[in-house]
Amino acid sequence: MTTVTIPKEFQKEEKLVALPPRFYEEFLMTQKRIKKARTFKPTARDVRLLARGRKEFAEGKFIPVSEL
Repeated sequence: MTTVTIPKEFQKEEKLVALPPRFYEEFLMTQKRIKKARTFKPTARDVRLLARGRKEFAEGKFIPVSEL
């Protein structure tokens, strides 16, 4: 049986997780992929159009899909 000594500064944390190195490396690779993923950044025009659409929706100015 393996014995592990946990330093006092780690004991203050609520949870401690022990993982085999390959799982940790896989986790790090996934995090890198997520960071590199492109995300949608609306332009000023997009923001204006979204605000207009939300306002019209709130006022009931829309056509339900069932009526198309």
